[in-house]
Amino acid sequence: MLIQIIIAFIFGLLIGSFLNVCIYRIPQNESIVFGSSHCMECKSELKWFELFPLFSYIFLKGKCRTCHTRISIRYPLIELLNGVLFAIAFYRFPSIPQAITIAIFFSILIVISMIDLDTMLIPNRLVAAIFVLGISSIWVFPEVSIFSRLIGSVIISVPFLLIAIFTGGMGGGDVKLMFAAGFLLGIKSIVIAALFGIVIAAICGIIIKIKTKKSKIPFGPYLSIGLAISALVGTAIADWYISLLT
Repeated sequence: MLIQIIIAFIFGLLIGSFLNVCIYRIPQNESIVFGSSHCMECKSELKWFELFPLFSYIFLKGKCRTCHTRISIRYPLIELLNGVLFAIAFYRFPSIPQAITIAIFFSILIVISMIDLDTMLIPNRLVAAIFVLGISSIWVFPEVSIFSRLIGSVIISVPFLLIAIFTGGMGGGDVKLMFAAGFLLGIKSIVIAALFGIVIAAICGIIIKIKTKKSKIPFGPYLSIGLAISALVGTAIADWYISLLT
């Protein structure tokens, strides 16, 4: 079990490096497959020893080897976060297909969160990726019924859509995200995810407004935190709460 978790962590680091590419290139409509990695400042192509996740940042002391411009700490942190989340997924789910599904979900949520923070937009292709993941999970998580998935798709996304239409206080990307994630997670988990996301967004929003006076914040990162938590323990939390009412 420990070896499996360590391997998952290493793979998470490697994929985390690719996530950084996605976060930068997707908003620019650039290919995430073709084209070599390069320094954002001097455009010099990165050598193979500069592409090791996390360790290259430490080895280079957080600076470009060519122009010595400081590299954002965000890059190694994203790699580390993805590694940790992969390890958690494989610890939480003994079934390899289930662990892989949730690990991929976590990676997509990281990309969504960072792009939303940078651009206030959630790309449709990432939402579509979650929906495709939801379809494949029908066989991976058979305990989540089709009925639960269908209701899960609309129980949060429809109220969010009404809020977006009548108040403008929510973006279309948030609506689509909860629709796709609802099909993946099912009714119980998506409700718990929305509750976590709303509470976290409210707390952080108050703090941000006090410190920066900004009244508009991206909602995607907070929903993503709620979705990540719910993917791990959402059903257990929902069942516990229901048991208190019965």
